Amino acid sequence: MEKKKKLPIALGARDREDSIKNNTKTIFYIKENKSGDTEMTILDDIYNLDSLGKKSVQKHNDKILKNAQKHNVDPDMVRAIMYAENARGHKGGGNYLADVIKRGDSVMPMNIQKDRWSSLIGKKPDDMYDEDNNIEASTVLIKRIRDRIPNATPEKVGTLWQNAAENEVSKYGKYVGDIYRKKPWARIE
Repeated sequence: MEKKKKLPIALGARDREDSIKNNTKTIFYIKENKSGDTEMTILDDIYNLDSLGKKSVQKHNDKILKNAQKHNVDPDMVRAIMYAENARGHKGGGNYLADVIKRGDSVMPMNIQKDRWSSLIGKKPDDMYDEDNNIEASTVLIKRIRDRIPNATPEKVGTLWQNAAENEVSKYGKYVGDIYRKKPWARIE
């Protein structure tokens, strides 16, 4: 009987990023947050613009479905991250302005870091201004994060989406998990 080979464990941001970019088999351990440091503050609620999240998900739903199917990713996971990035990651509209003049480091609609992740789909950083490329690279990133986390949850994937150095579910990860379960883009108002 052949002995199973143990997969390497990546704990740091650089090792995790390399594993994602090179698509190597690696494990990313991330713990649940037992400290209670995932509660939203009043400032989080004030800064949140749910209408931007909902509008973006609805606008890009066809692209989300196409890329989620192509890369075998739950479309609600892509929607949850897109929603979170647009509802909270807009920086008071600064991200949208930076995209218009093509000066942003992270590009909407997924708020993906163009220099870091465009290579996931064989594109150049400026290709991330194309919404379909943006969503496809983001979907691949979500898949590669998910595939490296044992017992992956939306909270864990969301945490590492925002910060590859995290080893415990973050406030942002909890926010993504809440959005994933509530699916606010589907509500009729």
